[in-house]
Amino acid sequence: MNLKLPEDWEELNEKEIIERLKIGEEPDLKTLQLLSSLNSNYQIKELVESIAYKKLPLEWQELGDGDPCYRNECIADKLRESNITDSFIFDILAKSSDDSIREAVALSTKTSMSILEVLSKEEENDNDYYKIQSSAKRTLKKKLIESRESNIKPKTIYMKSDPAGIIFFIELNENLIELLKKSISNKELDDKLVYLWSEENLKSNSHIGVFNYGKEGEKGNEGLIEIDKTKTVEIPLNKKNNALKDGFYYLSLSLTKGSIQFEFLPDDDKEYDPQKLTEVSLPLKIDKKFFKLHDNLFHHLQTEDGTSEFNVITGFKYNGQELIEYDKELIDRDYDTLKSIIEVNSGKSEIVYSWYNYDEKWFT
Repeated sequence: MNLKLPEDWEELNEKEIIERLKIGEEPDLKTLQLLSSLNSNYQIKELVESIAYKKLPLEWQELGDGDPCYRNECIADKLRESNITDSFIFDILAKSSDDSIREAVALSTKTSMSILEVLSKEEENDNDYYKIQSSAKRTLKKKLIESRESNIKPKTIYMKSDPAGIIFFIELNENLIELLKKSISNKELDDKLVYLWSEENLKSNSHIGVFNYGKEGEKGNEGLIEIDKTKTVEIPLNKKNNALKDGFYYLSLSLTKGSIQFEFLPDDDKEYDPQKLTEVSLPLKIDKKFFKLHDNLFHHLQTEDGTSEFNVITGFKYNGQELIEYDKELIDRDYDTLKSIIEVNSGKSEIVYSWYNYDEKWFT
């Protein structure tokens, strides 16, 4: 699919694009979308959005009573309604500068293929709250599957585990260590440390999903386990003496009885084969010192052989291809949350701080 601007727009620089939009020229919807996606200039994005919104039905233009922030919230909510039949509305709102609106557009099968193609090219990283690119890719795949003539039925993957949950793990840097030292002195954890797991630039340190137990190539919950070797959740070793690396380490562990569910269609036009399903799994090797005073929680994570090594499933593959249909949404039954900080000094670990379901303890 051609994602290039029309020639008469492609040859313009940013200043010329702005001038052309200001004089009232109204390009077609696809050109507007490309102008917004291919340019980082915020003035261009605002002009494109203003032009596009004028094409909306009056009831949409009046949402939010003139308050831009409230308007965007109302539009995103309305887009998620299943009874919208005017597909051109999705195409228009794909030009929005608001990420929540564009994500809602990307998630809808009523959005045209050409607009979804554009949204699927947007930049995205692990720290982004709104997943526009991956949402558009999932919707594109779903629409392509629906349009195919095949006797193969979609496969529903449903998994539950006890526990399941959210794991956040990080080594504290110098600035955070200074905050911790002040917190130790005041016997009150600094707010930045309390909510460290929510920092946008640290989202890649957070992992959510159901759990499995096992090693590379072994049977998981349904498919075969594939260990993710690009990440790790454990205290690293000192390369010189193979002891634990000195430093301060922060763990936030929220456990629940949880489940995940998604549907996909095998892309090889053959019936589903569980041997082709791969559970991409991140090993969690958590020092027992994190669980001081909470042995029951530690034992809950142990396997039958008494080890505490388990994996969180971070993704799935089928026939070697990533299943983008998995949206990492965990259905939970309320969380039990443990936050702990330990210090490793001369290779030995000792707990500094523990918080478990509002029960706070200092150990220094």
